[in-house]
Amino acid sequence: MNNLQSLLRELGCRTPAEEISSDQHPTLLHFLQRESEYRKQHKIKRLLCQSGLKQVKTLDQFDWHFNPKIAKEEILSFLNSPWIEKASNLVLI
Repeated sequence: MNNLQSLLRELGCRTPAEEISSDQHPTLLHFLQRESEYRKQHKIKRLLCQSGLKQVKTLDQFDWHFNPKIAKEEILSFLNSPWIEKASNLVLI
C-alpha cells in the first residue's frame, strides 16, 4: 500500500487512490500529509485543554533544583529507552 492510500484511509476519504490521476498524486499527497499533521497537532491541543493541566513543561523547562531527590540523569535516561517509541506508559514512583 502506498502512502497516498494510507493517508486517504486515515483521513476518512472515500475516493480510492486508483481513481485519482497519477499527475495529481504529488499535490494531493502533500495536501493530505499537511492535513494529517494538522489533525494530530489539533488533537494534542484539544486533549491538553481537556486534561486540565495549567501548564505543560518539557524536560528542558523542568526545575531540577526544586526537589534535589530527583536524579536528573536517571530521568533523562528514559529519553533513550524504547518506551517512547512503543508509546508505552511510564510510571515513576
